[in-house]
Amino acid sequence: MHIQSASRQYSQTGLDTNSYAWRAGLWTEGKFSWLIEGKHNGIFSEKFKVDQLSSNTEKVAFWRLSIPSFSRSYSLHKLFFEYTGDCGSNATAFYSPSEQAILHSSKGTVTLLGGIMEGKGLSQYSIRQKGKDTLFKSMLDGTLNFSPLGKGNIVSTFSLEAQLAPGEDADAIAWMIVTQCKDEAVTINTLLKNRVHAIFH
Repeated sequence: MHIQSASRQYSQTGLDTNSYAWRAGLWTEGKFSWLIEGKHNGIFSEKFKVDQLSSNTEKVAFWRLSIPSFSRSYSLHKLFFEYTGDCGSNATAFYSPSEQAILHSSKGTVTLLGGIMEGKGLSQYSIRQKGKDTLFKSMLDGTLNFSPLGKGNIVSTFSLEAQLAPGEDADAIAWMIVTQCKDEAVTINTLLKNRVHAIFH
């Protein structure tokens, strides 16, 4: 199983990439691996690049991935995205059902994490203490340890999932929105969800 193409894309002016870590991984048929830029790890293809994206705002970063299914039967594919922010003791994060997104709040900055795969939003989410809590409840099943909120030195992970027929492709887009207030982050998130097809096709 290989990812056909994967690119981590930033707005034209770019976000401060020194203040966060954001990575993607793939689970399929009981196996999981993080995508490592410039390295081949047996699941992901080597075609991974960082591009500039013409955008109307410098407050958004995107992951865009295209996944082909080489299975001879229907198979479940799960993309995981993990975010580690510049967290202090007062940092908080929670999953918002109304936004279908994870929101981080730290040092006067709001970071919203969302995405869509084959028209479907976040399937699983886990907000845990960095270096303390394990990510998976079951690696074999690709099931995260469920945790909808956290505080302090936290890491957030969510999944986008799709059941693919033999030979079928799936497109996935995940985004990170960084603003000074929740209302602006929510507005941009709604715009992306409503216009995702027009923006990326």
